[in-house]
Amino acid sequence: DDAVFVLAPAGVGMLAGISLLPRLSARWPKEHIAVWGIFVSAAALLAHGMVGLFSDTINGLPPFQVLGQATGLESAGLVGLVMLLALTVGVGYAAVNMAAQTLVHERVPLELRGRIFATQFAFANAASVLPLLFLGSLADLFGIVQVTFVGASVVFVYGVLTYWRMRTLAPVLSPAAPHP
Repeated sequence: DDAVFVLAPAGVGMLAGISLLPRLSARWPKEHIAVWGIFVSAAALLAHGMVGLFSDTINGLPPFQVLGQATGLESAGLVGLVMLLALTVGVGYAAVNMAAQTLVHERVPLELRGRIFATQFAFANAASVLPLLFLGSLADLFGIVQVTFVGASVVFVYGVLTYWRMRTLAPVLSPAAPHP
């Protein structure tokens, strides 16, 4: 029942990211927005891992003490920070997902889009199963903070590799020719 404190703000963050993307894409290339989204997600995941380390300090801050007393929730500051970070992950996810899908629509010929999207979703689903199967056990073995740091590091490295790959492919990539 506590999942709502993470999932609801992440959903709100995705909606915020969706509404911001048209304005962002008017200023910056979609490739940059996607990479930015990866780094935002990595930073928010890293901060999620560090929240527990600072819980006493966060909950001891006067605004959160007052909020905790008003709500009867001792860890109001911690919950609020986790919710803010979940919102941030949602914004980052929306930036990555929407920018990447827009790029596929712009650059892949119409007759190949169905196969490209089917392959993309199949890989995404396959890649998401492994973490779901093993992260809980790894967190039990090594600790939630350590596993969260590893996850954030993987996302960060993926962002670096994506940025590097984007820079090396930039001259080659161009939007697909319009189809009649």
